[in-house]
This record gives sequence, C-alpha cells and structure tokens, in this order.
Amino acid sequence: MAVCDRFYAATNPNLWGLLPGTIEHIRRLNRYERLERALAVLEKYDLVLMCAGQPRLDSSHTPRRDVSLLIQLRNAIVHYRPRMQWSDQVHKLQKPLTDLGLTNPLHEGLLPWFPGYPLCASVAEWSWMKSRDLASDWQQALGLERPTVLKAHSYSGGAAPDAT
Repeated sequence: MAVCDRFYAATNPNLWGLLPGTIEHIRRLNRYERLERALAVLEKYDLVLMCAGQPRLDSSHTPRRDVSLLIQLRNAIVHYRPRMQWSDQVHKLQKPLTDLGLTNPLHEGLLPWFPGYPLCASVAEWSWMKSRDLASDWQQALGLERPTVLKAHSYSGGAAPDAT
C-alpha cells in the first residue's frame, strides 16, 4: 500500500496493521489538504513513520537513495523541456544512472543521452525493484501484519502475477 493510500485509509475505520495511536496521528494530519501538496513523496513516507514513532528510512542507503534518483528521472521525463545539450556535456542524471550499471544497448553511442537512453528495459526493471524494496522496507518499519508488496521471486517478468 502506497503512502498516499495509507493517509486515505486512515479515514477508514477498518484499517488493519497500524496501532490505534498511529492511525489517529495520520487522521489528524490528513485534515490538512496543504500537507499532501507541500510534501514530497519520500517526505510523506517519513511522516507516516514519524506518526508510528519509527525513525525515517536512511536516505544515504538503497533503496531510498535509488528511489530519490528514480523520482528525479520521472520528473525529468514527465516535465521534459528540450534543451541544448552539447556532445561533451553530461546530463545531470547520466552519471548516477550509468554508475548503477543500467544500460540501453539500443542507444549506445547516440547523442543526446537524454531523454532516449533511460527509456529502456534495464531502467524499467531497476525502477520496479527499487520501488518495491522501498515499500517493503517501509511496511516492515511500520510493523504491518500483512505486507502488500510482491516478493522478489513472485514476479519474473511477462504477464502480471495473478492476485488471487
């Protein structure tokens, strides 16, 4: 369950897995519409952990560090504006993504690097895995009884796993 879903679910009297005090803290915060717009996604994860009396996820370690990079990549793609990029100029996301070993064999040597290079299977797989890992770590930190995150071995590509 995503962080925004947790906020919404806190208004549901049948919410399971969180202590009643945590639910009440989230409900009080959920009354402020500005809060949803003002906080970044990862700050919302930290806020729910704070409501549960847990420390925030460590931003210097993976998967949180990688999800922060993923959010930057998402924003660069979704809010793309063409800009002049010289052949010797490195895009701000190029080094962090290539340092992770993410490759696009269809785009090797082509310029400009962005936006084409990161639109590949290796980046898509990395994005899914790091998002899943962050959600799993977050749910564990909250002490949820029934985590809703797919296990690494439960999905190996292809058709989506059966939810039943």
